[in-house]
Parts: sequence; C-alpha cells; structure tokens
Amino acid sequence: MKTHTIAHSPKFTIFLKFWLLILFVMLLMGAIFYLFLNQGEPLTDYLKSSGLILFILPLINGIIGALNGRTHTFTITEVDDTAYVANWAVGLLQKNGMRIKSKHQNQTVLEPTSSFLRWLGNRFGTEEASISFTENEVIIAGNGKCVDVVDTKVKFGRVAFQNQPYNHS
Repeated sequence: MKTHTIAHSPKFTIFLKFWLLILFVMLLMGAIFYLFLNQGEPLTDYLKSSGLILFILPLINGIIGALNGRTHTFTITEVDDTAYVANWAVGLLQKNGMRIKSKHQNQTVLEPTSSFLRWLGNRFGTEEASISFTENEVIIAGNGKCVDVVDTKVKFGRVAFQNQPYNHS
C-alpha cells in the first residue's frame, strides 16, 4: 500500500467570498457602534480611529478562510480491494461528522452533519469530501480536516488492508 497527499493552492474566489462576508459584517458592526456610541463624533475621525481594523481584519480572515478552504487530495494505491477501502473511508468520515450527500457507482460525496458547516459549504464550496475509486487507486478529495482524518488513520492506525499483498499485474 502506498499513499500520497497533495495540498492544492487556495482559490482566489474563495478568498474573495470570505473577504466580502467578513467586510460586510465588520462594516455593519462599525456602523452600529458609530450610531450608538460615537454619534457626536465626526465620521472622518471615527473612520481614522477604527478604519484600519475594519479593513485589515477582513483581509486576514479572507486569507485564513482561503487557506483552510483549499482542496486536499489523498491517494491510496497498491491495495487489492479498492471498493473495500473506499467503503471503509466513507464509514470513517461518517463517524467523524459527515453524511452521504450522493452516491454513485464509483464515487461517494459526503457533506457535514452540522447545519452551519453545510451552509458554509454551500456558499463557499469548502466543506464537501468525495471518495472515488478505480481498480488501482482510491482518491479522497476534500477539505484538510477530512483528508487528515483518513490519512492519520491509514498511517498510524490499524487498518485491515494495510498489510495486503499487492496482486495486480
């Protein structure tokens, strides 16, 4: 059995979506604080004192969101029964807070059971995991959390397919 993990680069669209969401929330909170706490102060003075935070914080959160939302791919090769390994990975992810969204012949797509994470995944495309298999390999693609769960279990846990002889020609 051989394994290989790839961390793909962050997508600019995910960064932009996170940045705009946090920017909107920060501007809304800034407007509420100005109206209730600093109403007598000129708006230019208020923006000079808090404007940097209103724009730096969304930038930092957008970068963090894009880095956390990037896709990771974990590939398992040289196992005899790839369907068994794929079903084992689906079961493992289901134990760790995922549920099956769609299932096809050689591919299963999972989504989080948490309603907030499902909402986040539907808006930003960051929370789904897919497990597909061919006769030679099993590919787990998704966010870093899901891929890391399977990767850690394969590398450090006891799995039934770890010491299988590779009988493919």
